[in-house]
Amino acid sequence: MKSTFSIVYLLLLLLPFARLKAQVPQAFRYQAVIRNTAGFPVSNRAVRFEVSLTQGPSGPTVYSEEHAVTTDTYGLVELTIGRGTLINSSPAFSTLDWSSTAYFMAMRYDSTGMGSFVNLGSFELLSVPYALNGLTNGTSAGQINYWNGTSWVRLNPGTTNQVITLCGGIPTWTTGGRCPGIITSLDCANATYSGSIYTGINVAVSCTIPYLGGNQGWNPSQNIFSTGVTGLTATVNEGFLANGAGTLFVNIVGTPSGSGTASFTINVGGQNCTLTRNVVSGAISALNCVNATFTDSIFAGTSAYSVTTIPHTSGNGGPHSGQTVNSTGVTGLTATLNSGNFANGNGTLVYEITGTPSGLGTASFAINIGGQTCTLTRNVVSGTITALNCVNATFTDSIFAGTS
Repeated sequence: MKSTFSIVYLLLLLLPFARLKAQVPQAFRYQAVIRNTAGFPVSNRAVRFEVSLTQGPSGPTVYSEEHAVTTDTYGLVELTIGRGTLINSSPAFSTLDWSSTAYFMAMRYDSTGMGSFVNLGSFELLSVPYALNGLTNGTSAGQINYWNGTSWVRLNPGTTNQVITLCGGIPTWTTGGRCPGIITSLDCANATYSGSIYTGINVAVSCTIPYLGGNQGWNPSQNIFSTGVTGLTATVNEGFLANGAGTLFVNIVGTPSGSGTASFTINVGGQNCTLTRNVVSGAISALNCVNATFTDSIFAGTSAYSVTTIPHTSGNGGPHSGQTVNSTGVTGLTATLNSGNFANGNGTLVYEITGTPSGLGTASFAINIGGQTCTLTRNVVSGTITALNCVNATFTDSIFAGTS
């Protein structure tokens, strides 16, 4: 029988070359059954193959190797693609990027083993061994790989009681199966507020922050401590985000450490912004000492107690720490205002004047509070009467001449 080999039946097995080991195998198996023109297997014959990998059906050749093998009793040969003899200065098989493009494998066959190669055509590698397509050993137990449509992506282990949920087509570790909330923008600059925050006063106010691009995912609660002016805590309420545009509700509580700006870094749905709140002291727009009203007069050399009421305008409702002001001109007197809050709008401040004046004249008090000043004056007088009636004087005992 003539030894011609015009019919070759090929079988490609895209399987990892070796058992799973710590080292990823850089090879895959290819099997072919060699038959002669009569259809009988060519047994125990030395043959050669040239294998080339191209990018696309007519693209450039990126890898070439040669195999010299011997058929078995059934005409079967097995090639380990990636472990042949490199030809044409081919780069190493391990440098191929299996995730970036479609590869075609072209075959040439030498039935004599003497270098007379015949083209057998090329075909696309429709399936690539997972170990060659970007999957490598993980770094911790429980890692999972998934295909995102373009490449393999590694999902790190979740925590106890979490479950894998398909969120936007992507496997995601979640709590209670609730996909995490995502937004495209968070606008602290246009936040709206309820209530003011005053220095040293315990507050409980709220604000809303607008956002865009919500995915209806779950947003967990979080507490953010203030910087700048400390002592405040902003709590972001938990709940599902809106589909598209929505608002984020934030509660602010605590006692601010001073006046100035309290800042909170808000981080929600992959976006962040800085929420700022002004912390102010109590303030008024005007203080009217001229129209102050008094109780009781102040007499020279006599211990005094007089209540003085000073009107103010446009109070902001904020706190003041009170004050003590000593008199000038006529000294010895003190005007005292207890701590409290300014009225919200027009109101009054009540000072108590105590002490013993040093003499007659005008006692002046430099009032400075709520960002406003004025000078309060009080007249210190001697005691006076309007008439003296000696005719109606009354007596005790008689007075006798020559008698003490």
